[in-house]
Amino acid sequence: MYIIGTTRHAGCEGADRSVAVGRLDLVWFAVFLVLGSFAVLYPVFTLASVGAVGTLGLARLTIVYVRRAGLEVWQVLVLLALTGYMVLNYGFENLTLHLGGAPLIIGYGLMYAALALGVFSRRHFVIAALKEPAVLCLTALLVLTSLHLVFDIPSYGIWAVRDASLFLDGIFFLLGLLWASKKSSTIPLLKGLFVIFLLNLIYAFTYPWNESIQNWSPASGVFTRVPVVGQYHSTYVILLAGAVFCLAAGSHVLGWPRWTMVLLTVAQLFGLGIHEYRSTYVSLAVILILLTFLGEMRKAAILLTTLASAFLVVVLITSLNIRIPGRFGDVNAGFFQEHIRSLSGASGTPGSNIEARVDWYGEVADRIRSHILVGEGFGKPLTSEINPQNGSIIRQPHNSHISVLARLGAAGLGVWLLFHFCILKRFIHILRKREYRDAKAYQIALWFFIFYTILMIVSSVQPGLEYPTGSIPFYFCTGFALGFIRWSVFREA
Repeated sequence: MYIIGTTRHAGCEGADRSVAVGRLDLVWFAVFLVLGSFAVLYPVFTLASVGAVGTLGLARLTIVYVRRAGLEVWQVLVLLALTGYMVLNYGFENLTLHLGGAPLIIGYGLMYAALALGVFSRRHFVIAALKEPAVLCLTALLVLTSLHLVFDIPSYGIWAVRDASLFLDGIFFLLGLLWASKKSSTIPLLKGLFVIFLLNLIYAFTYPWNESIQNWSPASGVFTRVPVVGQYHSTYVILLAGAVFCLAAGSHVLGWPRWTMVLLTVAQLFGLGIHEYRSTYVSLAVILILLTFLGEMRKAAILLTTLASAFLVVVLITSLNIRIPGRFGDVNAGFFQEHIRSLSGASGTPGSNIEARVDWYGEVADRIRSHILVGEGFGKPLTSEINPQNGSIIRQPHNSHISVLARLGAAGLGVWLLFHFCILKRFIHILRKREYRDAKAYQIALWFFIFYTILMIVSSVQPGLEYPTGSIPFYFCTGFALGFIRWSVFREA
């Protein structure tokens, strides 16, 4: 041992205490001295190294969690893709690698790889999954789509495939069913969704700095290059879904105290105020009505209370003359009043006016009348209006169901409505059996039903399902919900 020195402590007069340093201490001191000197001389390389080590550490923690949760490789790929689509949304769906001039879309690469591995892993469940009535409807839609694409791809190329993603992405409904076929995978998926909601909550509050973030962000794209980070096209949808998740299923899935779930609900509702989408007001009203109708009076009361709390937070902050930048201007009580009034089409109110949508619907109506039975197909834009932000044509009429009618005609719309009838039939089946079933399973099914409802409302006023950001979470989560009800709750063969 090496004696470095002695120290006399107060209250211990006459007693000397030696401070001993061993060889291992000297080795660590030398290591950190060298690393510190290297960091000063080569700061960029050091930061890159620290980032690489941090990434490897995070990957290691992810692997440990995956092993403990019993997840398979294809399920990890699904969670990675869902995280990208639900958090980075438009930026992630444009994340592309170009190999020899051909675009390789990262999100689709993850999902199709997961589908191939999932089908192989659960091949004994594939036949049962294909017998699901909703899958039969999606198969019919895929057949109609394929018949159109035979003629549309030679004329319009990749644009035809792009427009057909509304139906082509339906194949991931099967992936949701396969995930639900193993009961032990339910909680890991829900915990994964909870992590996505937390990440989306953090991301949502960066909106006031979106321009700076986009300037910093790398760019990528299939047709046009866009910033990967700093896009918030569907952030509000995930905020609302996350708020209801914390309210309906959070405590059952995580076992956390209810007050933590209430705080997270308030935070996400506050985030909705920053993003300022009118469809969220309609969705919240519909959710309150549904909860009341289903006898969930306590949840309805908590949601109403948390909504009032989030509004009160806005009032208190703005009363201190603190600006809260939003999508259309500063967030305050007066803005919300005007924004809600804009639902009636009143002139001078914030947000996109109702007349623009009426014009789009009128233009699409002419196309529908020309191809009423089989639709116009894929490749042509459904409107002729130019987006003033980037100069591109607004291809969709901001209503996914009208897009279905325009693209596949009355035949496709009939199958589309039957598909949703099959979904609603499953949900109603479990919601009517509330008193006879496991409380946790009921709350999980209730959240998936509300999530489905939110997506249907949004897709009625936005092109919510024409882009993979909306269609892939919709098809996968709805497929999982139906499989969960079938195999985990009612245990049907």
